[in-house]
Amino acid sequence: FGKKLLVKRYDPWAPHYLDYNLLKTLLEQPVSSGSQGGGVLSKSASGYGTISPIFETTLNSEVERVVHFFLQKQGAISLRLASDLAQRLEDVEDLSHYTDLYVEYQDIAQTLLYLVQFVDLNVTGLRKILKKHDKITGGNLSKKYLGNHQHQRLETGQPVVRPLFEDGGLEALYVKLEAAFAELSEARPKLPKRSSLERWNTWSEAGVGGELESPRNKSATVHDVPLYGTTSHSDRHKHGIYSSHFVMLLHIQTARRNLRKSSDFVRMLAASAMLEVPALNEQEEEEQEPLENMDRRRVISNYLNFCSTFLHMTDYYIVAPTSGMYSERLGDTAALAGLIIGLNSCSALASTILYSWWTSYSYKQALVFATACQLIGCLVYASALPRQSMTLVILGRLIGGFGSARSINRRYIADTYPVQERTAASAGFVTAGALGTSCGPALAALLYLVVPKNSDNLYWQLENAPGWTMAALWTVYVVCLVLYFDEPPRKHRQEQVQLELTGEKEGLLGNNTNGSSSDGHADPPLWKIVPVTTTFFVYFTLKFILESLLSSTAILTDYYFDWDGSIAGIYLAILGLLVLPANWIIAVASQRHDDRELILAAEGFMLLGCLVILKWSDNYSAPQYLLGSILIFVSANALEGPNMSLLSKAIPPRYSRGLFNVGLLATEAGTLGRAVGDVILTLCGSQGLGHILNRAFGSMSALSAGTIGLCVAVYSKLQPHEKDD
Repeated sequence: FGKKLLVKRYDPWAPHYLDYNLLKTLLEQPVSSGSQGGGVLSKSASGYGTISPIFETTLNSEVERVVHFFLQKQGAISLRLASDLAQRLEDVEDLSHYTDLYVEYQDIAQTLLYLVQFVDLNVTGLRKILKKHDKITGGNLSKKYLGNHQHQRLETGQPVVRPLFEDGGLEALYVKLEAAFAELSEARPKLPKRSSLERWNTWSEAGVGGELESPRNKSATVHDVPLYGTTSHSDRHKHGIYSSHFVMLLHIQTARRNLRKSSDFVRMLAASAMLEVPALNEQEEEEQEPLENMDRRRVISNYLNFCSTFLHMTDYYIVAPTSGMYSERLGDTAALAGLIIGLNSCSALASTILYSWWTSYSYKQALVFATACQLIGCLVYASALPRQSMTLVILGRLIGGFGSARSINRRYIADTYPVQERTAASAGFVTAGALGTSCGPALAALLYLVVPKNSDNLYWQLENAPGWTMAALWTVYVVCLVLYFDEPPRKHRQEQVQLELTGEKEGLLGNNTNGSSSDGHADPPLWKIVPVTTTFFVYFTLKFILESLLSSTAILTDYYFDWDGSIAGIYLAILGLLVLPANWIIAVASQRHDDRELILAAEGFMLLGCLVILKWSDNYSAPQYLLGSILIFVSANALEGPNMSLLSKAIPPRYSRGLFNVGLLATEAGTLGRAVGDVILTLCGSQGLGHILNRAFGSMSALSAGTIGLCVAVYSKLQPHEKDD
């Protein structure tokens, strides 16, 4: 970060930036415990020492300098904007005076942009140095500075950082600046007319041209022109940057958004991926290679990891439209469709633990083994029809489920992506899974157009064509995996693996040496943390309901509306595409509501969907089913984001590490929910397909209502303690 600060800072203001390298040097040079003045006790590789007592004093001085400079510059910009623009415009006699006034406001806009970026860099530096301090000392200086900055009062020896986190002053300056440009634009037509050539020469000399438009009414992006601060004054004239003041306002808007928050949409997807893993230590974080510096083979390996997730979800749901037909073709009831789909999840419960251990040593071997299981499972599943064996169908799904590599894909992202890229990679993981969920049924629907309906060839029928198709795709994938996938570097992994396997490192099942968190307080057992147990149960419930809905769609639409597998497949594909909009809705709502409010709202809509889809009379229509199923699907997927976000905030850091960590447990809870949902669906249809709808969705309604009751009962305990990022 010290290098990044040197590159991105605005050089004329260089003396006023946080001296990150100085603070880092003080932090990394402990003094002996007997030195004068004492210090903060910290553990190092060579034993116990003390952090120099001048660190906090220096930090206070640095923060004060940053805050004072920020307030000074903010006041200076405010004074420049406080002039009576209307009066100044009346005094303008010709276009040259008007141009000077316009360029002056361009300069104010540029200064405001520099100021926003100044705050952004310094706040980031402050967060990082405080997190490094807390990690080394086991203290909680971050909370003192950042945890309650909105209620902070001035204390002796401690600077107030609140101005750096408040956006009100910058917002007021931005609004005033935008209004000034609007007034300039309105005044331009009132100027004395001049010849076109004379007007062009005057404006081009000043670098001003084109229409003066508001960024709110202009469809432009911040990438249309070079960014201020990256070009010289002469370059700005050359590129005509002064000709588009709305671009400058767009830059300021973008910088302010970056300062306020990261992308809420991406963060919500990351939470859905259950990738809230502990941060690397500072040495690992600094040595990790940014994605743009990775070689081509590393980039290919990353894409192959995403492809594994996509293909697994495609494989999982490609059988949904035809599994009931397959069961009937082999002499059993179509009600077994849920069981056929759910067997995949049953075996995944066991394989997840295996892969969690295996990835501590090798990603490539684990991925190749998992892919081989998927390939063999598809071949066995497809060969069941010519053999007329339901046993082979069950065996094929079990083998394929054992090859579920989602736990491998998650850990690969957590271990190999730089910290700054990990959230975006997590969002990519969720997106790949969502596309696979949609592509599987769509591919099954496409097979209806490809497979001959009257063919006597039992090796190529609608029922087993999905197996052969996925076997071909898995074959291509495993070849690419062997040829192009590279093991990521493991500079720091061997010691970590040893600690995880011996239990010496704090973790979910490991023995923490002091049984406490970083702030010195003992962490309670996992099952006694109300937000954690509640979010696990909610996650189980939403996966239970979601799986039951998707597995029963083909059966119910065929029974009630005479839809064939192609129509059901298209509908399931459309449902799968609703995953990302659902997360986007939650991301927008999360800006105004906390996680527990969003959880209750999503659960309410999920219960409503379960009630709507029930058959209340003899007249059961397709619109009623479509409305209920869409409500269930969208609300269940929307529920996953805030639920996993709450889990990541409530879980103590030590429970996120080790072989048996909270991420593994969350994966197991979701997989168990899928498996139980498919089993319940099969039991509900054991006495006939006509009983599936009300029995299955009636039980879902009861479970959903119970989950809402649980959340309401513990609502006051679902607010985790605020902690710094």
